[in-house]
Amino acid sequence: MSQNAIQIIERLKEKLHLKYDKDLCKSLDIKQNTLSTWKKRDSLDFNKIIAICESETINLDYIFFGIESSESSITNSEETMEEDMESKSPKAEVLKEFKLVNTNRNIGLFTTTMKCNPNIDENLVVVGQKIKKNTVSENVTYVIEFMTKGFVIDELILISEGLYKMKYCHECDMAIQPKKHIRNLWQVIDNVEVKPLLS
Repeated sequence: MSQNAIQIIERLKEKLHLKYDKDLCKSLDIKQNTLSTWKKRDSLDFNKIIAICESETINLDYIFFGIESSESSITNSEETMEEDMESKSPKAEVLKEFKLVNTNRNIGLFTTTMKCNPNIDENLVVVGQKIKKNTVSENVTYVIEFMTKGFVIDELILISEGLYKMKYCHECDMAIQPKKHIRNLWQVIDNVEVKPLLS
């Protein structure tokens, strides 16, 4: 059994100074069998976890990922269009994909390290829903993973049939073919400010 959900639960208990699962259930306003199901299925209700972290001023970066800092860097030695975009554009690193409880949506959590999109600041946890590459729309913010595994958060503008360009990241103004250049695509559905780690 994967330990990811269990680790998140244990870190949350640690920060809330709770010893027993039943105490955490009371804090989250859930039944004990719900928590047992989370552990068994390696799933979580992120709305409840994020809400209690915000109300108690608990660092989300630590709870979800067990790390002190959300900053990361992505390097790639291939000389490709995607690498050029990666080196010049705002980046995000995929840290873990989850499935929400009682849904079939594949969810990814990302941390931002640079600001490009005016709607998304640095040092946020961005929640994205994984979608098919052939469902790209304009005026929608995406986390884009290129074939070289570089990540960018931006909107895509249709320039001709099957060809797009970045809306805000203008450093690399080359045409993008989703099927050819994009490995994975997540539609941004929410973002949360990363709080400083409490001492």
